Amino acid sequence: MAEKIKLKLFNNGLSVYVDESMTFEEIIEKVSAKFSENRNFFGKKNLALSIEGCTLSDREELSLIEAIQSNSGLKIICVIGKDEDTDKSFIKALSHVEKRINTDNDENTCEFYRGTLRDGEVVDTDKSIVILGDVYPDCVVRSSGDIIVLGGLYGEAYAGCEGDDTAFCMALEMQPERLKIGDFLLVNEKPSKWSFKLKVSPKLAYVKGQKVVLENVSKELFESIADV
Repeated sequence: MAEKIKLKLFNNGLSVYVDESMTFEEIIEKVSAKFSENRNFFGKKNLALSIEGCTLSDREELSLIEAIQSNSGLKIICVIGKDEDTDKSFIKALSHVEKRINTDNDENTCEFYRGTLRDGEVVDTDKSIVILGDVYPDCVVRSSGDIIVLGGLYGEAYAGCEGDDTAFCMALEMQPERLKIGDFLLVNEKPSKWSFKLKVSPKLAYVKGQKVVLENVSKELFESIADV
């Protein structure tokens, strides 16, 4: 009999194949058992998740993620979609972000916020932060460390807000109303209203030559700032 749940681990990502003939209750039960049995094999990691074989609603996706995380030492950073170029770029970036914030060795250096910021919401933390959603206009994220937005950054972001010019800010889509890193403000960027685009390009903002620069995410870029 074919397996109802199949797991495949790849670099900084995890693929979960789910037999679509199962009810959602059966999916949760079998996924929970599968990850519980393999808890020691996976260890503690931050991973991107790919769900294959079935289509789940947003609520069901969240329930599946909760089942995985509660039965393992894994943290699901994001769910991979169908834009393969964006997915590959961001998974590659996440591997370098993980080294930077070093969450495996000190879990207190980074926190995660699940959800979209809207209606003027403000998130303020003395740790690096990963936002699992969008940051809408008029919303603010302030961090003493790095800011990673697994969505669109359309509001305001202040990384290294206690004067740390080595901090960075990264987002799947970067269109901030205002962006500041340490004591340096991103300039020559016209504030734009939030909107969808057919293709997004993950971007990273960091301080270079006494000013904030914005560049496409790449392995080489992270390696160049890793020792700053």
